[in-house]
Order: sequence, then structure tokens, then C-alpha cells
Amino acid sequence: MKINFIPAKRFIFLLCAGIIPLIAGGSWVEPFMIFLVYNLIVFTMATVDYFLISPHFISVNRITEDNFSIGVKNSVKISLVNRGFFSLTLELKDDYPFQFKSDRKRIFTVTMSPGESREIEYFLTPLKRGKYSFGHIHIRAYSFLGLTGRRISIEKKQEVRVYPDLRNISRYQLMAIKGHLQRSGIKPVRLIGHGMEFESLREYMTDDEYRSINWKASARRGHLIVNQYDVEKSQNIMILIDAGRLMTAMAGEMAKFDYAVNAALMLCYVCNLRGDNAGLIVFGHDIKSYVPPGKGKKHLHMIIETLYEVEPGFVEPNYAACFKFLGTRSRKRSLVFLFTDLIDKDSSGELLKYFPLLFPHHIPFCVTIIDPVIKDIATRDCISSKEVYEQAIGHHVLWERKQALTIMEKKGVCTLDAIPSELSVRVINEYLKIKSRARL
Repeated sequence: MKINFIPAKRFIFLLCAGIIPLIAGGSWVEPFMIFLVYNLIVFTMATVDYFLISPHFISVNRITEDNFSIGVKNSVKISLVNRGFFSLTLELKDDYPFQFKSDRKRIFTVTMSPGESREIEYFLTPLKRGKYSFGHIHIRAYSFLGLTGRRISIEKKQEVRVYPDLRNISRYQLMAIKGHLQRSGIKPVRLIGHGMEFESLREYMTDDEYRSINWKASARRGHLIVNQYDVEKSQNIMILIDAGRLMTAMAGEMAKFDYAVNAALMLCYVCNLRGDNAGLIVFGHDIKSYVPPGKGKKHLHMIIETLYEVEPGFVEPNYAACFKFLGTRSRKRSLVFLFTDLIDKDSSGELLKYFPLLFPHHIPFCVTIIDPVIKDIATRDCISSKEVYEQAIGHHVLWERKQALTIMEKKGVCTLDAIPSELSVRVINEYLKIKSRARL
């Protein structure tokens, strides 16, 4: 703990006021004596004021989680207690990691009565995974006299680890319990599909397939009835994440790679919840990480730790090596989600050549991330000639992406091109849709 003296503006003003008798003139002895007595009183009050601000009277503590989630607001609380016998005004600054974005100004001001407890809360948004450190908590404390203050620096070093978005998992779990998944865009009604085991009968709905209609039950009841079957479990879901140069591009406040990691983690959690085996491959020029298909809490924790450590690089992704590695490690039929990015059919030629080869043994699913800025430019209303030119470029970029995705679709690859804010929900819905239709 470091303590420093701070002269307040009121103290300096009072000292300057003591010069008035000297300026007023007259016999030098009398004004000088007044000046000395006056300054003696001011310094005595300032000394008393200084000792009223004892650091032992101020209790400070930082309350936060050891693990933060990337891209979302994480709560940090500063607990304050005035254990003294006089009111204090505190100006507080917390040394949080400079890489984090705060929702409030760095300096908080609070006035506390004797014995009062206060709690200051602010939120930090990490934009990159990794390990970070909080530093000191700095306080400027002033007593009720306001003549002097103390600069107090309290060592509160604390390490935090920034993981993929773990709160998204907690939200999903809570909404699943309360039955509110539709509010987030997830459609759990599609979980019942065309497995081998009969589950129940229900009335026909407009999006049901004709093959599920039970004609005998429909004839007995006078309206269409369909069969419901349990969705098959313990199927393999392989998640491939491209850690190449295109995934280092920013899409909003985070890199595309981090959005892909968040969506992949959420998908792993849902697969685990539905009884499927989730596996993971992160690749760049070579294979960076591999987690074989599995399920359970320990397996999910292994995937979280793996995704915490990996980083993209400015290298060309080696799709051929990745798919060859997948073929040697996962011979069982799998739903393969590939999180990557593309520009056009020429620059993404290797992806268009090798990924469709997984079909029909596997179900290949290509997930790409649209830059929301480009999408906004392509869809906004134009006023100036410059905006018209920018919109034409935006349309061309999106058209080139669409052309490349269409080539894969014609070869049996499922595709999804989504903006970052919708990525996780749309990926999960596609997974649930494939499961409900028993395509795997």
C-alpha cells in the first residue's frame, strides 16, 4: 500500500488568503503576526484533516469471476467500507487490463458516511481470449473538511482467464429449463424426428413431411395424424475450425475466428445435451488441435480448454490435410461442421475442391461469417455517388460469396452464411433440423 499527500484546492485557497493582511499594508509587525497565526491555524486544520483520512479506516475489495467470457459484458464489483468516524469522499480508479472495454468512465466518485458500505459495479468486455491481470486499486480520499487528501494505492493483483462465451451456455441451459428457447431464435420443437423408435402420435402441421403421416390413425380421427419418433443419439458431430488468415479478419469488435469459436462451443454443448458425440479439429497450415468425438462434462471441459488456447495465424489453411486427417480419425458417418471463410470461387478453389468429397459418406456443412459492415453497405439507401459506388462493391462481394457457396451446394454440401450476432443460433437450428429429419 502506497500513501501520498494531496493538497486540496480549498487548502491552497486558504493559504493564498493569508497574504491579504501583508498586502493591506500598515505596520509590518501586526500584519506579519496575523499572517503567522492565520497560517498556523490553517496548517493545524490541514494536519488534523490529513490524519482523519487514515487508510486503516478504508476497506476495499474487488469482486469478480476468475473466468471471463469473450465478447460479452462481465461484471466487476468494488466493495467499499468506511470504518472511520467521519464522512469521506473517495475518487476510485481500478487498474483493469487495458485490452478490455469498459462500459463506464475509469474514475468513480463516492461520498460515504461513517460506517457506511457501498458497492460499485461496472462491466468489462474482453475482445480476445487469453490470460490477463488486474492491477492496483487507486484511491484519492478527502475528509469532510476537504483541506487535504491522501492518494492510496492498494495492491489487488488478480489474474483472469478469458474463455469462449461460457455465458451463452448458461443462458441456453436456463432457457431450456424454463422453456423459453424460442425467445433466442432456437427452435426446440424440431428435436423429435424420424428415428427408428416410435415415440407418439400428434396432429399434422404444415411443415411436416408426408411420409410421417399415419393414414390409419388419420382415417379413424377424421383429420391428418403423424407419427413421431425418437431422434437417434450417440451420433458423431465433427467440428472443424479454420485458423487461417481469413479468420483473423475483424467482423465488428472481434475476429471471425473468435465468433466461430463461440458458435462451435455452443454447438458442442447442445450436442452433448442431446446425447451426441462432439469432436473438434482446429487447423491452419497444419493440425493445431484435435479432440476425438465424445460426450459428458469432462469431454466438454476438454473442448473448452482447447478452444481457450488456440489462435489463428496469417497462413493459408490446408484443407486437404485437414480432411485427410479427418478421414483417418473419424471413419464413422458424421455431420461435419466446417467454420471457415471464403472470398470467391477462384481464391477458395481448394475448399470447393476437397470439402464436397466428404459427401456422401459424411454430411458436410460449411459455415461462413459475413462481415456485417459489408452487408449494411450492400443493403442501405444511397444518397451520394460515393455510397452508390460502395454499394456496388458490396453487392459484388456478396455475389462472389454466393457463387462459391452455390457450387458446394450443388455437390451435396449444406451451407450457412450468417452475420456474427446470428451465428450460434442459426448453427444450432441447422443441427437440430438435420437431426429431426434423420439425415445423419
